[in-house]
Amino acid sequence: MENTEKIFLKEQEMNEYKILQEKINQVIYSMGEVSVEKQILKEKDEKVLEIFNKIRKEETNFLKKIERNYGSGLINPETGEFTKQD
Repeated sequence: MENTEKIFLKEQEMNEYKILQEKINQVIYSMGEVSVEKQILKEKDEKVLEIFNKIRKEETNFLKKIERNYGSGLINPETGEFTKQD
């Protein structure tokens, strides 16, 4: 069996050590919170992208319908005026 000597830290050293441990725990907790928030944002981003792609597809289908009805051209979104282009 090894012969070990027990030495106790002074009160000031122990307090300093406890404060450091507390700071480390706070940072670890914050890292966990950030990780969760990142996951939530990633999920929101995926949902928004899915909605965006759906709307773009709807827009493409609408523009194809307009082209079938009026031919190739440009739509003024402010006035609804359609300008044919050949």
